[in-house]
Amino acid sequence: MSAERVLLVDDDPDLLAVMGAHLTRQGYAVEAFTDGSLALNEVGAGEPFAVLVTDLDMPTLHGLDLLRAARIRDPRLEVIVITGNGTLDAAVKAMRHDGAYDFLIKPFETLNVLSLAVARATAHRQLLLERAALTERLNALLSHTGDAILSADADGALLVVNPAAARLLGRDDLVGRAAAASLPKPLASLLANWQALGQGQPLTVELAGPAQAQWMVSLAPIPGQGWVMIIRDITLLKRLDDVKFQLLSDAAARLQLPLAQAISNMAELNALVGDKDPRAAEILFRQTGVWDRIQRWMDDLLEVVRVESGVGLRPVDVDLAAALPDLVRSVPERAIREKHVHVALDLAAGAPHLRIDPDLLRQLVHGLVRWAAQRSAPGGTVRLALTAQGGQVGFEIADSGPALAETDLARLFEKSLGGADRPGLELALVKSIADRMGGQVWARRQADGGVIGVYLPVTEASGEAEYV
Repeated sequence: MSAERVLLVDDDPDLLAVMGAHLTRQGYAVEAFTDGSLALNEVGAGEPFAVLVTDLDMPTLHGLDLLRAARIRDPRLEVIVITGNGTLDAAVKAMRHDGAYDFLIKPFETLNVLSLAVARATAHRQLLLERAALTERLNALLSHTGDAILSADADGALLVVNPAAARLLGRDDLVGRAAAASLPKPLASLLANWQALGQGQPLTVELAGPAQAQWMVSLAPIPGQGWVMIIRDITLLKRLDDVKFQLLSDAAARLQLPLAQAISNMAELNALVGDKDPRAAEILFRQTGVWDRIQRWMDDLLEVVRVESGVGLRPVDVDLAAALPDLVRSVPERAIREKHVHVALDLAAGAPHLRIDPDLLRQLVHGLVRWAAQRSAPGGTVRLALTAQGGQVGFEIADSGPALAETDLARLFEKSLGGADRPGLELALVKSIADRMGGQVWARRQADGGVIGVYLPVTEASGEAEYV
């Protein structure tokens, strides 16, 4: 590695020689001049200097003029000015207004003062060079990624809006503006909810954007500095998902009657076998359980269709604090009882009433509890909290299962049959209910398990159905 280059300027040739010899012994490559004009000619003429050390009071070219001209030629040049007590104010001004890194007062107590200042200046320059290289690479990444990326400071002013974000949002003037006032309503609402109710935890959520767009939004804090938001346009994927879902729902509707007949036939067979053949009775019992699960899945599938279509919904005024305990007790989930999962309720004091279709509320609570119970270990605890803030009511459920992986967050609300590594239709139904009511659904990770949050706007009670 080549030695750092230092440009040394002082109209006192004796002091210049002493300083040059000392810095050379410290391993620097020193170029020394008594004339500031000659020194300036060297800046930018060849391999760059790391540090310029210059006296202020010189006859041909004042040190401040040399500093300014040199930094125009090389903005990354670090400058240390040398001054006597009589020109101390000029040295302070050089640091405050002209970009000097440091100043030294002569006569020096020891030459080590000089070499230490140069070492600090070269280290500072190296940090700036490394930061500039990282910034350049980051800007290249932000410019070429297809995902929209936004970042704001602790006061909510947007600092980063990459080209993909400008295209997605249709604005190229967002940098410097307040995010809450400048972002589209769905994003501004999500941001407000996250700050008010989400406890500043990382989250991933599907969001309905303008013009029927569908977005996957990830939002995470930058501790003490603000937040970063990544938006992926999943509109085409969701349309394909809707087509597949419609095919499944059509099939489920056609299979309902044959399945009901099959379950009835199994019950008749079970009655005929009775105690005559315990082995056959056990097989029939297990098979009936399989058909029951298929029936429940089909019911959930058709319920999602009903919720999304809005058919037959009749909202009424519901006292949530009074209704939730009964709703939790009515969850028809065998796994909850078999696993001895305990459901703990945390009801917010003074929780508002919510205008909602009672059947939707039942489906919402049951879906959340069933999902959390499935993930929890035997004997574990599921915590369902009711929150109220900012004109919204929130249902937050936390399970005691394994921590959610980052890849899980984007798949939780998919309309799927479920499996060992993904939920069934419980959360798809929960999201459909939230969408129907103009609310939002979040998923976030925690050390032991996951948290699903559903946040619904509180509306004034009236005799009309707001979302039929």
